[in-house]
This record gives sequence, C-alpha cells and structure tokens, in this order.
Amino acid sequence: MSLRQLAVAGLTELVDRSGFRRAVEFQARHRIAILCYHSIVDGPLPKRAARAGLHLHQSAFVEQMEYLARHFEVMPLASALTGLSDGSVFAARRTRPAVVITFDDGYANNLHVAGPVLDRLGLPATVFLVTRLLGDPHPFWWDEVNLVLGEAGRVRGPDSTAGPLDLTTPDALERTSGRVRDALMTMPLPGRRPLLDLIGEVASAKPSEAIRDLLRPLRREELADFPPRITFANHTATHRVLDLIDPDAVSWEVSTAANDLDQFAPTRFVPHILCYPRGASGVAVQNVATEAGCRWGLGLATGGKRTVGLESQTINLPRQFIAPRFRLARFKAILAGLP
Repeated sequence: MSLRQLAVAGLTELVDRSGFRRAVEFQARHRIAILCYHSIVDGPLPKRAARAGLHLHQSAFVEQMEYLARHFEVMPLASALTGLSDGSVFAARRTRPAVVITFDDGYANNLHVAGPVLDRLGLPATVFLVTRLLGDPHPFWWDEVNLVLGEAGRVRGPDSTAGPLDLTTPDALERTSGRVRDALMTMPLPGRRPLLDLIGEVASAKPSEAIRDLLRPLRREELADFPPRITFANHTATHRVLDLIDPDAVSWEVSTAANDLDQFAPTRFVPHILCYPRGASGVAVQNVATEAGCRWGLGLATGGKRTVGLESQTINLPRQFIAPRFRLARFKAILAGLP
C-alpha cells in the first residue's frame, strides 16, 4: 500500500470513529454526490480490457452499495435534480447525506450483475443509454479495441480510415491504438464496424464469446427486466464526443436519443437530462443541449468539484467517477469529501 493510500485509510478511520464524522455528514447534507459507474463484472477480464478502468468487480460493487445503504440516503436522479433546481433537496431535514447512483453507456452487466445487488438493497439508480448501440452483439468499441489489440500479433496492416495499422512493436501498437480511438470518438456509426472488423482481421484476434457477452450493450427488450427503481436517461445516440463534432451533429445525437428512449422505455425514461460522452462539454455543446430541451447536463468531476450544491451550473453538473482501483477505504474518503 502506498503512502497516499495509507494516509487516506487513516483519515477514513478517523471519519468513521470520531466526532469528525458528524461534521462531515452535516456538510454533506448541503451537497449531493452523484456517482458514475460504467461496467460491473463478475469474472476475470483480459489484462488490456481491464486497463480501460471502466470495469468494477461485483465484489467491490457489493461492498460499496452496502455501505451506501447503511450510511446514505440514495436518491433517484430525477428527484435529486428537481430538488436541486428549486432548493427543496436541501430544505428537507435529513438524518443522512444524499447520494445518487448512475451508470454510463448501458452495459448488459448493469442488468445481470449490478441489477440484483441494487434490487436486494432497494437502491434507485439511473442508466444512461447509448440508444443506437442497444442490441449490438459486439462489445462497445472502446472495449473491442482493447480486446483485439491486446491479442494482436506483431504485424503491419494496410492503411485505414484511422491511418496505418502498424502493430509491429509495442510502441507502434500504442500509436495505432491512439489513432484508432481518436477516429472512433467522432466517427458516425456506419463507419465504425468496417474499421473495427479490419483491425480484427489485421490483428488475427477476436474476443471470446464469454467476454463479448459480459461486455456487450443491453438489448432493447432487456430494458423491461430491470428492477423497478431503475430509470434510463440520455447518453446520446451513438456516443460521439460532442465537443469534437459540429453543432448539427450534436443536436442529432441528443434529439435522436431522446426520441428513442421515449419509444423504447416510455415509463422509465427520465427526460431533459443529458450525460455527456466522456464527460466532455463546452459552452457551445451546452447551448445546443439546452436548445434540444435538456435542463440538466452531467459530466465528470474536475479539480476539487466532486459534489453538487445550489451554486452548481445545472447544465454542467460534476459526477464522481468510481474507478475499479478504488478500495472501500478510498470510496469512503471520496464520499467524506477527503482528497
């Protein structure tokens, strides 16, 4: 354990066992932590796929959820945001600090692995869906790139829409991986599959059926199988990074996903909320989102802004990303507002 980890563990113990905890909880009742998860897995992953930092093991997720259930008021996202806008969320006298649970992208394991845990504990959560990827039998493209290139032989492939596919050395592979990711982040959906298939052919690698199933997107028909306290919201149609595409494309991404969700899950769709892909949004993107009917926009925490309060800009609210490397002590420290 590093010195930093030891320090955090010590501070967390202080929070748990001393009167300082009461002071922290008093402050927390005037803030809301919105937690950001992605994928919850119940088995091992190939090393390169795990490097993405998105896949939390079920055992750690259970620990975290049980801690929240014991010590926090876990609020539905819609209630928290509405209460934030009118101030009522902090006007109510609470005995426990508030927290919100969200998941990005719409992994099938949100249903099959995380769903039973949330249901057992009676916790609400919101899953932000990439609507035009629902039902895709392949892993999300960022996972597929990691999986395929992690098994790649040392070969040089042809040029592609992402540049030369040079896998001859570890450095060349990393450069190729970066170019591919940069291309896919803004590429319209029809162009992605041909590029990913070409990479798979050059690398002579294909994810196993078990891994494909563990990391695939949800199917549309699976939305009805979620526990009743789970809702869905907008994570765009195809997960292009909005800061890197033109305003018309941003508008299409946001409006198309909203229309899809209204059709696919009308009783569980929470409208007027947008989760920005990769947490990226500038003023231009936020303006387009507002014009498309979004009242709230959610990104990722930067700097010291981990929680939301009455002063927060509602179209650019921070969430705390929960990384797979976070042990329970680190999780507690984050919720206590420790660095």
